[in-house]
Amino acid sequence: MACAEAAGGGVRLLQKGDQVLAWSNSGKTWLGGCVDDILEEPLLLPDQIVPKGALKIRLARGLKFVPAPRTGANCKIYEELKQDERFNLKVLGKKGAPYDRYPESWEKGSSPPNLESFAGELVSQDLGELLILGSRGGQVVLPYFWRVLGSKTPPAVVINGGCAMKKRPGPATNWPVSAVTFLLLGGQDFFRGKASPAEYVASAKQCVPPENGSTAILFVSEMQHVPQASLLGAVLSLLLMALLSWKASGSPPIAQFQSILSRLEGEGCWSGRLLFTAAAGLWEEQQAAQQASTAEALEVELAIKELLQLRLDLAEARAEEQSDRWVRRCSLGGEPRIDLQEYRAAIKEHVGKTQAFEGRVQTDSLLQRSCPRRPPSPKVVPGDSIVDWPPPMSPMIAGPLDIGPL
Repeated sequence: MACAEAAGGGVRLLQKGDQVLAWSNSGKTWLGGCVDDILEEPLLLPDQIVPKGALKIRLARGLKFVPAPRTGANCKIYEELKQDERFNLKVLGKKGAPYDRYPESWEKGSSPPNLESFAGELVSQDLGELLILGSRGGQVVLPYFWRVLGSKTPPAVVINGGCAMKKRPGPATNWPVSAVTFLLLGGQDFFRGKASPAEYVASAKQCVPPENGSTAILFVSEMQHVPQASLLGAVLSLLLMALLSWKASGSPPIAQFQSILSRLEGEGCWSGRLLFTAAAGLWEEQQAAQQASTAEALEVELAIKELLQLRLDLAEARAEEQSDRWVRRCSLGGEPRIDLQEYRAAIKEHVGKTQAFEGRVQTDSLLQRSCPRRPPSPKVVPGDSIVDWPPPMSPMIAGPLDIGPL
């Protein structure tokens, strides 16, 4: 049990004297007890070292030491969320309660009370406008809501993305087409298994039906199964606001997505990806401002390289034209001639695209299209003249991308 319920429906860290449930590995059951102490220093026992912060729980059978709950640090985050005037937080379930165990359809599942029976009790209550679900809540509770409530299920932040696990046991669940969902995935989460980060994200995307156009995934490379407090504190409220906006407008909240990435970037210790469905079955990736600037710089560099390469091609053609061997072959009819008119038109088109691209570089910070490509190789036809080949070079050095004369 990581947190205890506080007066008014909030949550707080466990304290001495709190009544708790502790899982017995040997008895395969929950045992009632009381927090006897919280260790301020590591404790050396004959067979183990109990770390600092561990709970000393007094049971009917004696004492039991439980490692410090990793979710305890996040109780403060939820308490801060409760104080946020934009939200009215209500805690519906908590870790360590009698129902906090998998249903019978799961391996080593249990008969009621379990998470499925708990979800059955909740569907008749007011679930509010938004849901926050953790590990098992995403695996069991949210899919139950979807089966029973369908499109009436409130938008949900799903920490660990339990609803997007391909081999999730239990009854088959149809992901509602209209469900608005934000998955928070961690690169250090054991839910990832042996999959690479890219495979993990791709697998989650495949669980979203192609008809759904309101799902987002925030993958944070450094996030553990229990999100670090600084990470959750940085993004949780932003995830909720993004869901509210998406539900109200029916369109992806691009501005909120950018705020989430900017917040992570500002923290300086997180990296990852934000993907979302721009329309039914159409996935796009939102880039952070720094990433977008890098992409823009790469496109500009590519455009310059294209111009340089084209000028080199033209210079080589000029040198070839001046070669006696080339002129002799042409006069003897040994080589086909170049269709200068067609090639000039291709060059003019390339220059126009390049100048348009340069304008976009100056006015658009998030380029969505690739830079213009070089014109095709000149088409050669017999019987043409090469007296004025190659075409003038001056159009290629005009504009902001001036690269100087040859």
